Amino acid sequence: MALIVRLTRNLSVSSPSSQLSSRRTMPPPPQPQQQVDPQVLIKQQQQQFQQQVEMKTLEMIIEKCAQKCTTNKGGRLDRGEQQCVANCYDRYFEARKIIMNEMQGSE
Repeated sequence: MALIVRLTRNLSVSSPSSQLSSRRTMPPPPQPQQQVDPQVLIKQQQQQFQQQVEMKTLEMIIEKCAQKCTTNKGGRLDRGEQQCVANCYDRYFEARKIIMNEMQGSE
């Protein structure tokens, strides 16, 4: 019986240092979030999407031009390959520019 009393006393009494350590591990209270204009969020998402599209387009151009122009398996391009890649990029970007102008003009 005395053992049970001692155990319950030990369980019910906690030291101040253990209470402090439990307070330290608690996360800080949540900060009130600022209201964000939905139009701003939409614009940010559109910009992120546009960046992703441009990156994918650039990757596709690089892959297509490399397939078309490179025959050398080495690490360097010869002059003919360099010229071919440059012309290929120029054609893609020129075509893209024309398409973008046409799309903007039709809006």
